[in-house]
Amino acid sequence: KSNKAIRLCSDFGVKATVLLQSANQRLLLTRRASSLRIFSMFGFHRGHVELDEKLLDAGLRELKEETGLKQSPDEISSQLLGLWESVYPHLLSSGIPKRHHIVMYIILRSSQSHFQLQTRLRTDPAEVSACVWVYASLVKVVVSAVDSEKNCSNTKVSPHGELIETLLPVSDIERISTGTKFVLELWLKTLEPHSEMG
Repeated sequence: KSNKAIRLCSDFGVKATVLLQSANQRLLLTRRASSLRIFSMFGFHRGHVELDEKLLDAGLRELKEETGLKQSPDEISSQLLGLWESVYPHLLSSGIPKRHHIVMYIILRSSQSHFQLQTRLRTDPAEVSACVWVYASLVKVVVSAVDSEKNCSNTKVSPHGELIETLLPVSDIERISTGTKFVLELWLKTLEPHSEMG
């Protein structure tokens, strides 16, 4: 029983998730590696908050582990954007939850453009299979109509680390979780003229 309890504890807790926003208001989205046990989909950088670890420190650690981007306090400003309860399975009729997390979303606003950040981007292939810099017009389409046939321009990152401006069919990025859509909507609100930027 004690071994089972220890295994359960590793799948319960608080996760820090960071949205990296460049100075020119691009967000870095990454797709999880297919080798991970969690579904391969686009989202943000997240991981467990360790005992006695600050939320921001956990988020910065995860960002560095997954993307190679080390952000120092003088390069960013941060703000707690929201939280999301993540439970699997999500219906009690499907059984007792095996995973349960409170996901804390933090926005990191960099003083550098996505072009500058891109030069330091080094994704870990064990955790990240692809990444893309998105901006508000694409995000609006994604959160409002995931099944839309519209195309939106975005900046794709090639396997060689080059930035490529391209048209991306929204249907190509349908693997976005409900929690990610939720926080993207919150992010859009921070861009509104009279929103509180903190």
